[in-house]
Amino acid sequence: MMRDVVLAYSNLPDCRRYGLAPKSSNPWHWASNWVLEMAKPTAADRILDLGCRDNPFVLAHGRTVGSPTVLLDLEPPPPSVELPANTTFQRHDLTKPLPFDDGTFDVVLSESSLEHLPPAGRLACFTEAVRVLRPGGRLAISIGLPLNVLDDPETVQAFESHPFFADRHCSLYFPVDIAAIVEAIGARPPYNASLFPGFSGFAETPLLDDRQLVYDRFEDFPVPDVGRLRSVSIVEVGIFALRATAADE
Repeated sequence: MMRDVVLAYSNLPDCRRYGLAPKSSNPWHWASNWVLEMAKPTAADRILDLGCRDNPFVLAHGRTVGSPTVLLDLEPPPPSVELPANTTFQRHDLTKPLPFDDGTFDVVLSESSLEHLPPAGRLACFTEAVRVLRPGGRLAISIGLPLNVLDDPETVQAFESHPFFADRHCSLYFPVDIAAIVEAIGARPPYNASLFPGFSGFAETPLLDDRQLVYDRFEDFPVPDVGRLRSVSIVEVGIFALRATAADE
């Protein structure tokens, strides 16, 4: 169903290539640039963006390139955000079937949003993203991956329900299983699959020691002193794939 899968982590060389200043070299800025670089939307491409109601990079693309874009999320953009003329917002629960026909879009994007869905809803959303892509369409999604949680139940519970996250609408649900996502989109694992959670051979320690990766380190933020929260770092995982055509099957 999907082919040519690419998996990547947020990293400093990419951030430099995108022209991001050191203070802007964070996982979210990497993700926003990476998905657009991988998908390469043109003015003729119909874009669906999942969960990023006011991403400035996506909105800037709409203004400069002119791709017709639908933003899908539970909450609308703030009143201060002016959408490009060719961009519309639709309110939708991303754990539910997407309100579009098969093959409606040329590109499906999402930037650091789907980790905030429960695992079953997350996998369903990926499956729906594939459904609404036309044959040959491009899927480019990033998803946040917390590191150094060490399966600590108190930390996992805090991510899912502590008011610090819930009140900001950014609760995060475990596991973030990249192997399950690749399976959900009907793709074969790429050559570097063992570097990502859920695949055989994955180990977290090398990621924490890799100085080329870009993290949000919770020790630098005023997170609650609950479980291992203050020891957690979050890296972004980029997922890209092409929708197979009849010739590929």
